[in-house]
Amino acid sequence: MQNDKSGGQASAKGSPTAAATETGASSGRPAPAEGVQDHQRADDSSGAQNDLGSGQAGAAAPTTGGQGTAAERDNAASKANAIKVEADGLLSDCERSARYHAARCAFFDFWHRVLMVSVLFAGSGAALSAVLTLGSKDHILVGMGLFVAAVGAIDVVVGLPMKARDHEILKRRFYALAKRIVPHRATVVMIEEWRAEMVSIFEDEPATYHALNALCHNAICQSVGAPKGVYQRVGWLARLLCNWVQYSPSTFPTHLDAGRG
Repeated sequence: MQNDKSGGQASAKGSPTAAATETGASSGRPAPAEGVQDHQRADDSSGAQNDLGSGQAGAAAPTTGGQGTAAERDNAASKANAIKVEADGLLSDCERSARYHAARCAFFDFWHRVLMVSVLFAGSGAALSAVLTLGSKDHILVGMGLFVAAVGAIDVVVGLPMKARDHEILKRRFYALAKRIVPHRATVVMIEEWRAEMVSIFEDEPATYHALNALCHNAICQSVGAPKGVYQRVGWLARLLCNWVQYSPSTFPTHLDAGRG
């Protein structure tokens, strides 16, 4: 734009000289001396060259500036897209982890209920047997009592309610982080903050059951309509034991990785 402005000023300086020469000739006034005419022609020629040069510079400037602006826009769009992909990945990790902890919470809560129901039935059965047998079969009462004690000990030692509560807390933390990611237009600073918070949650997690984690990953892929290649392969036995055996993460490759292997 500076080249356009200086070109306009050079043209403005040349135009009055030509106009003055034409006005003097048409009014009948005497023409300037020969040396003056030569000097004026030199000035006119210099002004015309300045006009031509400034016009060329002015014409070239917008093109260069336009190309630079387009490149900057492309670069900004590329960075924004990369940040969006990173934010979507963090959101997917949050959703998968929340599903995982919800499944673990339900698992521990289920077995806690089963043990408690077993204790109630065993206690009721022992009481009923004591009433009916009136001491003729004391070994039944002893067996029932031992069963109740064993089930209660398992529930206390394993700490099923506490494990269920811990996974419930972790699930809520991941969902809270996901809620922060969803409504925002992500920036680099936000990505770093979200990743740091996710790492802090990972630090509080117990050992991962990778079969269950792979199933949660597949559930997220199905919910977003991901291609089959990114699904992890989980066999029927691993599905049955997903809450009992930890496995190794390499046991469950994606379909794409398995095809390459």
